Amino acid sequence: MTYSRLAGVRPLVVACSVLLMFVAWASWFTGEPGLAQNQNFIVTASLQSVSGGVSQYGIAIQGANSQSASQQAVGNWNSYVQSRASWSLSSASVTRVANANWTARQSGSPVITAQQLANAATQLINGTLVTLNASQQQSLLAQNAAISTSGGYFSPNAIDPNVTATQNGDGTWTVSVVASEFSSLKSFFQQNAPGTVSSGQNFYPAEAVMIAYCAATGDLGYDSGYISGMKQMIGAAIGMDLTAQQLFGNNGYMARRPLSTFLTEGNTSQFFTSLGF
Repeated sequence: MTYSRLAGVRPLVVACSVLLMFVAWASWFTGEPGLAQNQNFIVTASLQSVSGGVSQYGIAIQGANSQSASQQAVGNWNSYVQSRASWSLSSASVTRVANANWTARQSGSPVITAQQLANAATQLINGTLVTLNASQQQSLLAQNAAISTSGGYFSPNAIDPNVTATQNGDGTWTVSVVASEFSSLKSFFQQNAPGTVSSGQNFYPAEAVMIAYCAATGDLGYDSGYISGMKQMIGAAIGMDLTAQQLFGNNGYMARRPLSTFLTEGNTSQFFTSLGF
């Protein structure tokens, strides 16, 4: 069996850290990691496009002028991510995030820090990992680290320098996420899609959740043209028609993450609590 040039097989410690949700935010926009940041005009146009760009949802959340408007804006973003990753928050969680966001904005400046997000993410991941033995963790890794196609195996995941995984004596793994995973993403949106997130380093509740979604799924919110182009590029490389497939989520072909395992209702509720709302 051969391996696609898109990835290949990586050491277990790296693949495990990749698997466990929080992934590098360097874009595939140009086909080479990181180059998208140097093409701001292309990135900005894609993020701000009304045809599938995420900026319109962030701007609506930032500009909500009532509690009901906040709920509508967060609900619209939630429907957007459902269409891209086949995962979404429950209606109760949408209400919780929207109400917390409205209250926080009425109170003044954002107070959630990137370190709080990193701590909450680390807690969420390890809280799930401890329920799995070494064999179960290995199986979960195998399901997400590489995809078997008619042309061989390829990995849809990128290496993330902001996540480390340490193997324990019993063969299980413990994961740690650092704050730059989230601060870098906020800076990315501030620079490339002004208005999508607030100014400054801290986070309001809704933008914290939005950025956590980006980190967890690898979906930065590029528009429909980007999605279509990436499906064609990846499909051509692996010999598959990806028109009806998704790039993100449990079955993603650009970033495959076990969202259904980690982002359960109980886990997301605890994540919100850890962020103070």
